[in-house]
Amino acid sequence: MLVVLGVLVALLLNERFPGNTLLRAGMLLPWAIPASVVGVIWKWVFLDSWGALNAGLYSLGLIDNYISWLTTPWLARFAVIVAFTWSQLPLVAILLLAALQAIPDELYEAAAIDGASAVSRFWAVTLPGIRPMLVIVTLYEILMALNVFDITYAMTGGGPGTATSLLTYYIWAETFKMLNFGNGAALAVVIALLALAFIAAIVRALPKSTHETTLACSTRADRCWCDAAGAILVRPLRAGGDRKRHSGGKPALVPAALVCEPTVPRELPVHLYR
Repeated sequence: MLVVLGVLVALLLNERFPGNTLLRAGMLLPWAIPASVVGVIWKWVFLDSWGALNAGLYSLGLIDNYISWLTTPWLARFAVIVAFTWSQLPLVAILLLAALQAIPDELYEAAAIDGASAVSRFWAVTLPGIRPMLVIVTLYEILMALNVFDITYAMTGGGPGTATSLLTYYIWAETFKMLNFGNGAALAVVIALLALAFIAAIVRALPKSTHETTLACSTRADRCWCDAAGAILVRPLRAGGDRKRHSGGKPALVPAALVCEPTVPRELPVHLYR
């Protein structure tokens, strides 16, 4: 959910509108605030008796009685998730915004000329262009979720009961509250190994080369273009019979009137097959 929200916010920030620059700068403020302070802020928002959220909902007439946000197990989990998402969303959005701005405008122009809708341009141009950054951001945020402690400690103290005793909080409680140093050390090693295994799996899923590209070709009249993570444009070369060119096992049919070649330096390992 965090990554999906990050994509939506990045797409919004990528548009031009008054105040865009100020909004981009202000977006980083929640991420820059220390995690313990984030926990205190959101605890004030979600407090059962005099929290800002209950007060606002009651003033608007949306609730008749105050909601026990931090003393109901599933609502306490929800509150911790909201606080974590609020603190991490700015960094996710900024990183994805950088990936969006690295996609050449020529790809969007070619897609528009080809008659592609906004949704089609997103799936064929935007998503392949930001896919490497999506993998990196997903890896980073999962590691951050594994290591979240300050927010839980400041908001709920692991409660009610053990409802929000996340892994790192449980390790801390086992070590320093229960004084089971052996169990705490063993659990710390386990979480380190889990993180290492997950990092290895994500790194293995990363593209082997940033220059290798999955091409998705389209033609219109006398032009031919390809969109991909590497943002490779192609141009008409000569007339010929129907050709199929593909990379990564994804074929793309080039009509008989056109045979295309990439307009990129030859040393780039772009694989085209007939």
